[in-house]
Amino acid sequence: MRIAEELAGRQFNNVIPVLDSGQDTESGGYFVVMARAERSLQSLLDNGRVFSEDETVQILLEVLHGLEEIGDFVHRDLKPGNVLLHEGVWKVADLGIARFVEESTSRHTLKDCLSPLYGAPEQWRLESASPATDLYALGRMGFALLTGRPPFAGANREEVRNAHLHVTPPVLSGMSPELASLLSMLLRKPPEARPSRTRVRSLLEQARVASAAPAVGGLAQLAHAGAAWER
Repeated sequence: MRIAEELAGRQFNNVIPVLDSGQDTESGGYFVVMARAERSLQSLLDNGRVFSEDETVQILLEVLHGLEEIGDFVHRDLKPGNVLLHEGVWKVADLGIARFVEESTSRHTLKDCLSPLYGAPEQWRLESASPATDLYALGRMGFALLTGRPPFAGANREEVRNAHLHVTPPVLSGMSPELASLLSMLLRKPPEARPSRTRVRSLLEQARVASAAPAVGGLAQLAHAGAAWER
């Protein structure tokens, strides 16, 4: 309810707007009223949709902008199911387990609420969530958009946990080295090793330019070498 009250009435470009919130006088239950979206990213992935590099970069930029707009919060459960198409724009939604950054300190608060396929290593270790936690999920989302699935899976929760904590993500091919390098940086295990939101935006903008005009010759080799080094 605190989060809904903070968001209600604010103007966002890439966050599903909160129209109203409160407590029902008859049932005593709490409610949040949000704008109705058309579909989620997950619904498209479930239907077998794989996105081009240009589409992926644009979606990631829109999601990143949504995270920037709620800069006082850590979403904690960013995933394609919580990215919704509204008025022709992809927007961040479902902030139900988001926490204020300064309050994201408990090792046990909401420890079972992470989505296994998108949870960051620090969440699996029951450590504090931070903006870097959302950026890890952003990297996994980018991987899923390009390939149709997130980089780690498993037969059970323990296998997924082990992959997040110890397994190197698969190498992506067939795309600009700029984007491959960025996704690799976002999926770094230590949260402090991931780039900042500002840096991610800059790299996404570079990837957008690179996909429109690919590097050639020595520049291409240098970029590919950089992407390989990041791994």
